[in-house]
Amino acid sequence: MIKKTELFSKLSQRDIEKILGLSVLRKFKKGDVIFNQKEIGRNFFIVKSGIVEIVIGSKTQKPKILSLIEENEFFGELALLGAKYRTASAMCKTDCEVYVISKNNFKKLLRNRRFTMALLYTLANRLKKADEEIEELIFNNMFKRVINHLVKESKRLNSYKIFSTQNDIARTLGTNRICITKILSYLRKKGLIETGKNTIILRNPKKLYSIGEN
Repeated sequence: MIKKTELFSKLSQRDIEKILGLSVLRKFKKGDVIFNQKEIGRNFFIVKSGIVEIVIGSKTQKPKILSLIEENEFFGELALLGAKYRTASAMCKTDCEVYVISKNNFKKLLRNRRFTMALLYTLANRLKKADEEIEELIFNNMFKRVINHLVKESKRLNSYKIFSTQNDIARTLGTNRICITKILSYLRKKGLIETGKNTIILRNPKKLYSIGEN
């Protein structure tokens, strides 16, 4: 089963047996904390069963879930690869069985070229996914800001016709023209606006006002 995951799919059965041989299997109950944010990292973890939440936030605040680590996935590597301190906490969403690998044994695994390459490949994919999620958040935030800008300009001019270029909007909102182009193109396809040379016409002001208020 463990061979089906991204990290282990490129490893031989012998490699996997070596990894498991360097680990200790621990059981956790739902709600248990495996490690806390800002702790010094001393172990690498592989989930055998259950779900682990990676969260940030203090004990007095509602934690924000960054990711869910499921069966045969790993976590806790960043603090062993240079970060030193845990950048987030790990909590058990369900009862869990987790392979725990000490920092010294993790260093031994890094001597295995296949393991290191598989680890880097998996981390690169995680980083790519994180970048895409950040880009989506930025786009969604800018999407609303562009609409609010159009609505504000329409009210200021007392007209549904706005005289503005994409560069003007980008400079006003502190972003780039490419982002503005994507948003205006989307709004145009939805029939909410019409664009011309240095002009933007609000075709469905009521809908735009509604989006801007939410």
